[in-house]
Amino acid sequence: MLAGVTISALVFGWRMANLRATTSIDEHNRKRYIIFGQMFFGTMTHFVDLFDMEHDPAEIIIDFSHSHIWDHSAVTGINKVIDLYAQAGGSVSIVGLNEERQQLVHKSGMNSLQM
Repeated sequence: MLAGVTISALVFGWRMANLRATTSIDEHNRKRYIIFGQMFFGTMTHFVDLFDMEHDPAEIIIDFSHSHIWDHSAVTGINKVIDLYAQAGGSVSIVGLNEERQQLVHKSGMNSLQM
């Protein structure tokens, strides 16, 4: 029974960690990343890897309307992406956060999020 519980937990964790993004460029040459999946401490490295900072235009939009942010480490990952783009001279806008997630962002003290 213990092995079954362990395997179930691993499968659940793997499914929860499935994070992906689709991208498009709008008429103003802004790249939009639409994030799909659950964002938590276990997905943050993968989240940062979704972005192509070297080839992206100066302005990007990250759309979280198809994802869920679970904890402060997810907000830290978002802020890391914003900081990396800022260091490269770019800007990031955040869209699609529901009210609860916006409150989590503000409670975490991440002031650099542009919403």
